[in-house]
Amino acid sequence: MIKNKGNLKPAHSGYRYQDIATAHFLIQSILGKCGSVTVDKKQVEDDRLDDLEVTISDKVFRKQIKSSPDASRTIKRLDFTGSQSTLRIDRLVLTHVRSPYAVEEYRLSATWQSPNASDELSNFIKAVDAEPTFEGTSVSFLS
Repeated sequence: MIKNKGNLKPAHSGYRYQDIATAHFLIQSILGKCGSVTVDKKQVEDDRLDDLEVTISDKVFRKQIKSSPDASRTIKRLDFTGSQSTLRIDRLVLTHVRSPYAVEEYRLSATWQSPNASDELSNFIKAVDAEPTFEGTSVSFLS
């Protein structure tokens, strides 16, 4: 008899956006608008961009999706440099370097806000123009 059932709701709520993106690209695949969709599969050792891989017109796009229940959460330097971060810049670069095939784009999609001016990260990134993941959406792009 199981007395204490685990509650997966808090864990799964963090995957809501990943699930939406996955469903979107699976539908695009059914409609013939993309060639393949791979979900949650590490392609290289210590892969840091493994949430979603989509092939469109023989070009590979890899995506990592992050969200936070705190709508005011900002992206920070520590997201890329902290010892416990899954987005450490050295590990992201190794994911790219170790790839056995060309990748058109690596994209981190997050529900986070732009960094505060007081955060060192604001000195290293800038707003850029890019195509949104979902047609018709209005989002900010940082590079």
